This record gives sequence, structure tokens and C-alpha cells, in this order.
Amino acid sequence: MLMNIFNHFRLTGRLVLDKRVNKWLKIFLIFIPLAYLLLPFPPDDFLPIVGLLDDLLLLGVTSILFVTMCPEAVVREHKLIITGNLPLGRPVKLEEYRCETENRDLALGFVCGIGILILGGFLAGVFLLLFFGIGYLTANMRRDQILASAVRIGPHQRPILYEDLAEVQKLLPPVRVSLFVIQDPQMNAYTFGYDEPYTIVLTSSLVEKLTKEEIRAVIGHEMGHILFGHVRIISIAGTQFGVGRLLFYKWSRSCEYSADAAALIASRGSHLPLTSSLLKLTWGLTDSVDVEEFLTQLEENPEASGLEILSTHPFVGNRIKNLISLSKKMEVIERKGGPEGPPDS
Repeated sequence: MLMNIFNHFRLTGRLVLDKRVNKWLKIFLIFIPLAYLLLPFPPDDFLPIVGLLDDLLLLGVTSILFVTMCPEAVVREHKLIITGNLPLGRPVKLEEYRCETENRDLALGFVCGIGILILGGFLAGVFLLLFFGIGYLTANMRRDQILASAVRIGPHQRPILYEDLAEVQKLLPPVRVSLFVIQDPQMNAYTFGYDEPYTIVLTSSLVEKLTKEEIRAVIGHEMGHILFGHVRIISIAGTQFGVGRLLFYKWSRSCEYSADAAALIASRGSHLPLTSSLLKLTWGLTDSVDVEEFLTQLEENPEASGLEILSTHPFVGNRIKNLISLSKKMEVIERKGGPEGPPDS
């Protein structure tokens, strides 16, 4: 137990020094304890021991949130280094494609939650830990429910889909996932879990209506949510309300852009598979769509973009524009010979 706590703070220290971890996350980690110490009128504690527990709780929760918000691949690398199973200097390049605003949006959302912890004292910290526990239990219960009603994809169960998953995994940083197909007339895909193996779920309608390339792009998108560390935060974000929930909505939209980048890598830099799958998911039709004409149509009603603030996902038009821009960025990286670009086909 004590060794686990010690290793956790060793991990936190290594992540603070890692240049691949966004500066907003480091500001978040340092700012919250400092704000607590510098409050002009800190919350009074009834007993000294309660005050000590309060301080330790704040430090522990803040460091846990910091590690949770860091990139999954980077955290995994440092964990293996701490245990002596991985040599130093192993590059992790997926972080180059994280949405620039994602960590900032997440930090702003957590500031609201931590503000409640600071002002509410020990009991607020207890409730926050309860939210962690409830989120963890809910994720496990949901996974068990999926296992009871879905088909798990494997070498002998829908081997073509299993091959699609294997091909995507070759193009992205390693992470263990289980792929399931569930009966559902709605086209959808989602992922959840707090640790490996994570669970990716595709609905039967999506599998039937998308092409092989589109399915691989969707799997790549869901793996992006895993590799960027989104899935571990969703349950916590769901406990927010009011302004805090709106801030997490903004973070959620940034997450979609980051996961779209992973889908691009899984599609070897081509935006077409994910673009076409997004349009099929939006319209529910399998016919081809003129992307340029669709984007022109959206520009005729720019006021509608303001409604995006109430959504966890960006509007499809904005995602397609971002995909096209990212695709061009990857082409530039490949021409420069950068190792972080998608592998050649």
C-alpha cells in the first residue's frame, strides 16, 4: 500500500517534468494547492486531525486528477520506467495531434470542482471521492451489461472485424482493448473503462452500413479516446452541473477533435473514411455525399454554430473541416520525414 502511494507521487513528479504533458495540466496541479494555502479565510476545521486529513485529501485528489488527465501513452511509459520494464527515451508521438484546447478546457472544468472542494472542506472531499467510486462502479457494471448482451469479436467470431481491429492497433500506440458488437438499429460506437482491457462497442447497424475503411476509422476514433485518456474522465465529468457541466461540454468537444486525429492515423492520413462515416451517422443513409456542397450548405446558416455550446460533440461540419486541416498537416509532416506521422501504406 505504502509503496503504491510512493510510486504514485513518483509518477506525478515524472509527469510534471515531461515536456509532452501539456502546460495547462502542470498549472492545474500547482495552482490548486497554492490557492488553498493562500486563501485569506481558509475553511475552519473542528479538530486538528481533520485539518490534516483535509490537506492530505486535497493533495491526493489533485494529483490523481492530474495523472488521469495526462496522455494514456505517456502515463503508461512512465509506469513501466518506474517498475524497470522499459528503457528511457521511448518516444510517444500521438500527443502531437491532441486538440490544442483540450487540456485547458478540462483544467477549467476541474477548477470548478476543486473550488467546491476548497470551500467545502473535508466533507466536499469525501463527496468527490464518492463520485470517483460511483463512476468506477458504474463503468464496471456497464461493461458487465455489455458482456451479457453483446458478441465479443475474436479470431473465430467475426474474424474480419477482428482483423480490422488488429490493423488499427498496428498504426497506433499499443493498448489492450476488447471489441464487442451489440444489437441496435441506431448507428453508434462508444468506449468505456478505467483500465486495460478497455471496451469498444459497435452497434450492429453501424457494422452493416459502413465499409471496411469506415469501420477502421471509427475504431481508430474510439481508440483515440482511450489513448488520450478521455474514457477515465467521462464518469467524473458527468457529476458536474451548471457552469461546470457547460465547461465539460467544451472539453468533450475538444476530445472529439483529438480522437478524430487518431482516426486519421488509423486511416493512414486520409480524412475520407471518417468523413463519410460521420455523414452516414448524421443522416442514417449509405449513399455518397458531396462534402464540398454539404459544407457550403452549412455556411449559409452560421448562426446555428452557437447552439454547439449545449452539445458534447462538435457539429459534423466543424469536424469535417478540422479533419481536412489535420490531413494536410499530416501530409506536411510526412514530406518532412517526421517519425510522428502515420506509417506509409
